[in-house]
Amino acid sequence: MENSNKQMQSFSITKLEKALKYYYNLKKLKPGQILTPEEMSRYMYWMMEQHEKNPLLEISFSDIPSLLNNAEIVSISKELTGKKVDSDTRNRLFSLFKAPGESKFFDYQQDITAGRFLRYLPAYWNADEHFLIYYVFTGEMLVMFEQETLSLKAGSVLFIPPGIKKACTCPSDDVTTFFFMIRQSTFSKVFWSHLSAQNLMSFFFRRALSGEHSTSYLLFDTGCDASLEALLYTIYKEYMRNEVYSTQIVNSLMSTFFLFLLQGYENTARISRHTSFHWDNEFANILRFLESHFETLTVEELAAQFGYSTRQIIRIIHSVTGQSFSQIQTDLRMQKAARMLTSQMTSMENISAETGFANLSSFYRAFKKYFNCTPREYADLHNSLIEKQ
Repeated sequence: MENSNKQMQSFSITKLEKALKYYYNLKKLKPGQILTPEEMSRYMYWMMEQHEKNPLLEISFSDIPSLLNNAEIVSISKELTGKKVDSDTRNRLFSLFKAPGESKFFDYQQDITAGRFLRYLPAYWNADEHFLIYYVFTGEMLVMFEQETLSLKAGSVLFIPPGIKKACTCPSDDVTTFFFMIRQSTFSKVFWSHLSAQNLMSFFFRRALSGEHSTSYLLFDTGCDASLEALLYTIYKEYMRNEVYSTQIVNSLMSTFFLFLLQGYENTARISRHTSFHWDNEFANILRFLESHFETLTVEELAAQFGYSTRQIIRIIHSVTGQSFSQIQTDLRMQKAARMLTSQMTSMENISAETGFANLSSFYRAFKKYFNCTPREYADLHNSLIEKQ
């Protein structure tokens, strides 16, 4: 772990970033100025023209630390650094800023991409089609949203869902920020099953996947946790290796990162104050208590446990989850019943009692309504599928 930390600290400013710094200072952008995609494209054209007229530094393809393996951005960058700047390259560059779709950043077989954020690029407004994670290893990074600005310090983990308008900049030599991009389809396919239904991260991603963009970010303070840093750096290195099984390894490591982040830092989570989705750290305790006692817990008992009125606890649960107390309780009961039916030999009477039903007939009615089949039919279907494998 010490070696990986030393390597992470060694990302000193590159030749390319020295050139970007020169042009950044030469342009004299106003403090806090955020460019439009069109302005950013013109800024890039201006830099290329300046460099072609008077190349200050030799810039090679290897100087660019954040290039994404096999993505369209790679071929564009090769052309730019090779000084092959024709009209087609300029048009492709403009589209990269104007419409940064997933195809620009992911190869067809990639689920996650990773890179280091370039220093001294101007901030410009953009919205991605994928999930984005920033992790600040050193220094501070500014991330601007339409209604607020975040100053991310070392140890900050920032999740941004698809479709959120933002702007970022690292105008300092000592800032080291890594980014990780995750396809929407990959998250729902690979990571969703690893998250409990009753925690803040699950609610955040569920709203993002359903198209509810009222929550613009999810921010954790990890205090520069050495284990998490080493894990993220390993993801970055494995992605850059781009060898056989690298995609599967990166996916697995990112799932592990999510779980460790929740285990250690769920209570540090922050959501934008400019959102209809309000979160208080006590809400996590309420939902965990509900998840641990759902079999026979009543909404009145839950309210009393945390000192709320019944009306208040109903409002809290619905505002956070979008579901009623009874809907969540039913989900948890049915999920437990399904697990018991498929993982152990036990009687229906025992399953009914273990999931909180007063009698077997109530259990049968609820199960058939939820799964559209009887418990026995559900178990038989599961067993037949296992036998065919």
